[in-house]
Amino acid sequence: MIESYFEPIFLIIWLIAFASIVYCIWFAIRYDKDSNQIFLLVALNALYLPFYFSRMKKIKTEMAIKAESEGVLDSDFLQATKFGVLDILDVWASKERQINFQKSVPESNITKLLFEEWDNYFKIDSSILNEAFTEREIELLNSFDQAITRCFEKIKDEIPSLKEFQETNDFNVLNSVALKIKNEIE
Repeated sequence: MIESYFEPIFLIIWLIAFASIVYCIWFAIRYDKDSNQIFLLVALNALYLPFYFSRMKKIKTEMAIKAESEGVLDSDFLQATKFGVLDILDVWASKERQINFQKSVPESNITKLLFEEWDNYFKIDSSILNEAFTEREIELLNSFDQAITRCFEKIKDEIPSLKEFQETNDFNVLNSVALKIKNEIE
């Protein structure tokens, strides 16, 4: 009579222990870098489970800290990306900054550098831009990107000097669009 009473209890305990061992082995294979842990789990079974559960807690804590630190790096990267895009947009919006840039590197074709800088900062992975900017800001930046792309297609064969480019209607359009977008984003 007593045996029949304890059989279901032992079965339940056995199933819980078996499920725990399977989970621990899965965790060890997936996350634990120490292959000896798998051997101990298989060889010692339920005797080693309490020790391995404490090890799992330590590993999960380390993984959470690592994920949080990567999130900090990601936020710094997103902030730097946003700053870079807005800074080059500010240069496009400011004739004076362009002239000062030309004075600092007189031998360079600043017009070409402006187009290249826009491509470097804005034509990156869209998921990064989606994280760094709001939906409305992305729409505004995309409109500037379309305008700058159309302008570049016109002049790509012979990119004029900054002084010549600033006298064109294309420059006036890009400058005014950049200024409007800059003001709206800020």
